[in-house]
Amino acid sequence: MKVCHALLAFTFACVSLPGDIQALTFEVKEENSTCIKAELSVSFSITYNTSSSTRTVQLPLPDSSTVDIGRSTCGSDSSPARLAVLFGPGHALGLSFTTNLSVYSVANLTLQYNLSDAVSFPDANSPVVVFEFTTSVGMWASTNTTYRCVSPTAVRVGGDTVTFSDVRLEAYMPGNDLSPTVEECQMDQDHMLIPIIVGAALAGLVLIVLIAYLMGRKRTHAGYQTI
Repeated sequence: MKVCHALLAFTFACVSLPGDIQALTFEVKEENSTCIKAELSVSFSITYNTSSSTRTVQLPLPDSSTVDIGRSTCGSDSSPARLAVLFGPGHALGLSFTTNLSVYSVANLTLQYNLSDAVSFPDANSPVVVFEFTTSVGMWASTNTTYRCVSPTAVRVGGDTVTFSDVRLEAYMPGNDLSPTVEECQMDQDHMLIPIIVGAALAGLVLIVLIAYLMGRKRTHAGYQTI
């Protein structure tokens, strides 16, 4: 895990932690107060043109990613809170947040990638910077709670896909750490229901077999008495 801090007083620090955890942690602060904290794994599926064909590459958000202190902000009455992350030579991911005081949500997602990066986009026929934008993100939670979604969530942005997993995030935070009160995404809730339904079905099956066994024993015992 890599923990990154962006302070609006224009200081920046990252700490690499041992282990195989793939999720990265990003924070936006104003003075000594954290307003946005996000722990998440992100991957990108990007399609681009070469001189002879169309190619799709899969890219992870790397450990070297950093918070863009120039474009990250805690927001104000007239502007949204925003987390902007830089990675690679000229790539960026942005999440903008809004709130109505009872619920906060990711209002839009931006993706920027640089096709002149020959390592990530070999044989690209146009070395331009591509900027994409979507408002269909589907991440929200009640104010003062942590949004959590372990399940992979694919967000279409332009002709590409950004996939989030192992997400824990909170915006407009009242304290410096994520709230212990958690709201699960719908996909995680659905996954939790499956073992409950299967367990209930198995319990019902066991009960039916047990009743049939007891009824069979009762009939056999009655037959012995008749003889």
